[in-house]
Amino acid sequence: TLGLTVGTFGTSWEISSSTIRKGNLLCHYLRNARVRLQVPSLIVYVASDYRQGSCQFQTITTHENEHVRVNQAVVRKYAPIMRETLLTAAYRLSPVATSGEAGPQAIERALQPTILAVLNDMYTERDRGNGVIDTDESYRRTSQRCSSW
Repeated sequence: TLGLTVGTFGTSWEISSSTIRKGNLLCHYLRNARVRLQVPSLIVYVASDYRQGSCQFQTITTHENEHVRVNQAVVRKYAPIMRETLLTAAYRLSPVATSGEAGPQAIERALQPTILAVLNDMYTERDRGNGVIDTDESYRRTSQRCSSW
């Protein structure tokens, strides 16, 4: 491995509900849903065989920075998709009636498949974009940029 980009997507969500008592039943409804999509600092490593400033170092860094751009672009693209998809799901979500306190978890369970589906699409697109960068043809072109490896 000549270079490596390390970092993972950070995703978290917070779903809050409100509860109204109707006799013996508790009626739980969505109050707020917030999903965070983050690309933490991505770290680019270059094999120590290549000194900083050399053609090989620059070529490897350029290649790895393409991975960084793919990861960042995917998050920028999917943030509004997540927002719209979650809004649609929230408007369609019916209140949950329970006889116990499990309603808030039921609200989250109802929204979780929507969130996970968008995340799955996002990860698939990220992997596809990174796959385009890591083809044999791409490596062949990259290896031709410097006179010696």
